[in-house]
Amino acid sequence: ASIVTAYIFAAPVKVASFIPGGDEKPGDPRFLTSVSRLTGPLGVNMIDSLSGFVTYTGDANANGVPDQEEFQVVPGSLLGKAKVAQQVFDVKFLLPFAPESPDFFLIPGNSQTTVLWKPSATEFKGDPFFTVASLVQLTKISPIDSSLSLVPNSLYDPNYRQFDVEGYRVYRGRVDSPNSLTLLAQFDYSGTTMKDFAGQVNPDIGCAPEIGIQTTCPVTFDTVLAGSPRLVFNEVPLVGQIVQVQLNARLALLGGNSIITAADTLITGGASGLPQLQDTGVPFVYVDNGVRNNFRYFYSVTAFDVNSFQSGPSSLESARVTKSVTPVATASNYVNEAKTTVTLQGRGKALDQTAALPTINAVNGTFSGPMPPANDFVFGLASFAKQVISQPGSFALIVDSVGMGSAWDAIATTFYFTATSGTSSVKVQLPVVQPETEGHPTNFTYFSAIPVDNTLAGLYGGNSSFSLNGRIQVGLNDEYYAGDQGRGCNNNATDFQFGQCDYNGSRWFDGPSPAKNEVTPNPTRNNSAVSGSPTMLVDYNNAGALTGVAVVHEPRAYNTTSNTYRKVEGALASEQRAADFNVYWGAAGKVDSVIDATHNVVVPFDSLKMGGSWGILNQAATTAAGAFDTRPAVLTTTDFGCVEPFRTLGSVGGIDATATPGHIACTGARYFLSQTAVPGTVAEFSKSTGNAKTAAASPRQGFAFYLAGHIYMMELTAGVPASGTAWSMRSYIGVINGGTGSPDAGDEGPYSYIDYPRPLNVPGVALNVAFEVSNSVAAATDSNLSRVHTVPDPYFVTNAFEATADAKIIKFVNLPQKAIIRIYSSSGVLVQLIEHNSTTFGGAENWNVRNRNKQFVASGVYFYHIEAGDARKVGRFTVVNFAQ
Repeated sequence: ASIVTAYIFAAPVKVASFIPGGDEKPGDPRFLTSVSRLTGPLGVNMIDSLSGFVTYTGDANANGVPDQEEFQVVPGSLLGKAKVAQQVFDVKFLLPFAPESPDFFLIPGNSQTTVLWKPSATEFKGDPFFTVASLVQLTKISPIDSSLSLVPNSLYDPNYRQFDVEGYRVYRGRVDSPNSLTLLAQFDYSGTTMKDFAGQVNPDIGCAPEIGIQTTCPVTFDTVLAGSPRLVFNEVPLVGQIVQVQLNARLALLGGNSIITAADTLITGGASGLPQLQDTGVPFVYVDNGVRNNFRYFYSVTAFDVNSFQSGPSSLESARVTKSVTPVATASNYVNEAKTTVTLQGRGKALDQTAALPTINAVNGTFSGPMPPANDFVFGLASFAKQVISQPGSFALIVDSVGMGSAWDAIATTFYFTATSGTSSVKVQLPVVQPETEGHPTNFTYFSAIPVDNTLAGLYGGNSSFSLNGRIQVGLNDEYYAGDQGRGCNNNATDFQFGQCDYNGSRWFDGPSPAKNEVTPNPTRNNSAVSGSPTMLVDYNNAGALTGVAVVHEPRAYNTTSNTYRKVEGALASEQRAADFNVYWGAAGKVDSVIDATHNVVVPFDSLKMGGSWGILNQAATTAAGAFDTRPAVLTTTDFGCVEPFRTLGSVGGIDATATPGHIACTGARYFLSQTAVPGTVAEFSKSTGNAKTAAASPRQGFAFYLAGHIYMMELTAGVPASGTAWSMRSYIGVINGGTGSPDAGDEGPYSYIDYPRPLNVPGVALNVAFEVSNSVAAATDSNLSRVHTVPDPYFVTNAFEATADAKIIKFVNLPQKAIIRIYSSSGVLVQLIEHNSTTFGGAENWNVRNRNKQFVASGVYFYHIEAGDARKVGRFTVVNFAQ
């Protein structure tokens, strides 16, 4: 029998005749009798329960042996710990590992140190213990006959994270002692989460599934049973204060709640002095400006993880490996300058972000021209360590796509980028949760941008495997200003003039822009003149006008349809941008292309889903039953509920006054978008003329058009547009005020416009950083040498540079990169000659206050002569010393 098996049966047994390891054999009646004696009549426990024994669960592997895995014990009890100890032994003592220490190097500067590091190797390999923690059962060899069987894994922990490196810490000290180092900065990745399978993360007293309490659980968890997988989880963001509890640290109370007997506070627990997780992102570079020139410092960069407290410490940190550096003023003839230029580009053309905003006609509500390009972003380098860059270059970040979010469900809008530098590229994701009410959240991330020069980095202990990181920050206005102005108007939000702000919305006009401009007066006047009013002009035109199109209609919450449509707009707002779009028609109703003229990019066609793209929804594509309007033969804008991502996107819906707020009901097949318009039967609806299920079909045929967060119904006067026709759509981010509050004609104006930050949700646009750098050593001049002097002057016995009494130091500072220093006594005797040659472009050199015979010099006035190329300088300093 194994060690722990013997240990379990060494617990007090009330039936003395049972002796494990005796002459009983599998199948022997005495063995079966012995097993029955363990539980006694009617399942009464016969092993002392004080040691943690609960019951014998039966001969699960049918080997006729009472294996230790077949006994249920209390987790954390004496027997429970014994089982865990045996499991640890069986897996060869594989336990949670601290991350590997990251490689780093130090660049000395003028009163600063730049620290560059690489990701820990653990980021790519993962924590080895995950292979054990993820297994519900393990294979066990029988101690009796060497047969194999699956047994419950006592180390099973579905909360355990495989890739658990959460961030990095930078330390500094004056002595080479890891324990004396002071924390300078902590960086942790943003957007990381932990999957919690048993209410153990940020626990609540009403949620303890292992003891049958799930009153306040965020989800209904699986029953926690040994040997059974747990599948249901709650994903917890790793930011702020994180508390964890182990399964054996909760007890049931009579009132139906639990009591937590012991908990762990992640990172900050135990008076660690460490800051809590803040989603700072990891720049992999840190500039320490808290140092003094000419003093030696020690630094360490560590990686720390975040993992399940059930399996061990909730956070482990790598070893503090130290490296030393002495900050100095740079050599006086060292030229190290850099300049960066950031541009927003569309198809390689730089866009003018300084372009003036268009004006709005106070009388007829038309804009004088297109909006300027996007400006709701910050882009550049995390820190430009110009000392390790040898030549000019550039890097770019291209917006690949924008995944639709939902302000109502707090589903993040995700920006997908490709970062390029030379021939290398890396994918970057950045989620931003758009608020449903007033707010302007931002998020940022770092990415590898510029490889450092191998030769220059080698001077400081680095190499070309290190890189400087770029940083991208994007923002999103709340939906009031990005596409749900009707709700913002009704709620009297900031900058909205209540009762006089109903005429918001995009507008179409005959294009292309900017060659042509909107000419239709009051392009959005068929919005309801009073928020909540059922009145709307019957032609449904509320989004400009186009030749050959009888109706251009954009459903708008509060203004043209019920306020529950705001849930739809809460998703559409995540894709809306300030731009002029040109739609170019080809033959037979096929759209050749759609161009964002403001950003000079092609708007992609996407048949599968809505996003920063375009597509046409035809009535012929909606014949499958299951759409919200329940009318396959009639196309309404509610049919977009069957187009992804609406079909599966949270509570997008509540489409008209007769609907129960909630998901746009699409119980049938998925609908797809087309490049070709095929006119069919259509119907519009408003707050007063019916709803999607009952609105009368129009006598004219048409189609629905999706374009970058906008949905339109287009009724045609005749056929599809002729080949060569160009349509333009203008959208904005902000607020239009205007209207007297009367629903009658002539109530429009005076109009005014308030601009808000314009988002970067523009697939195809590129952010480019071009940098120039000069990294060279010029010939030394007399002007360079004019700044050279000694520190301290006068020298009195000792100074702060010296660690011991026999380690005296006088420093020559502001030297060129190479120089010869000659020191003379007042009588002209050569005392010492020092050759200065800094491989790291430092401008300081030490003199140990000794002569060429290695004796400390006497007190007096001394002269120095500096020679650097053709430049020369003579100076003097005073020494007050003591006899040795």
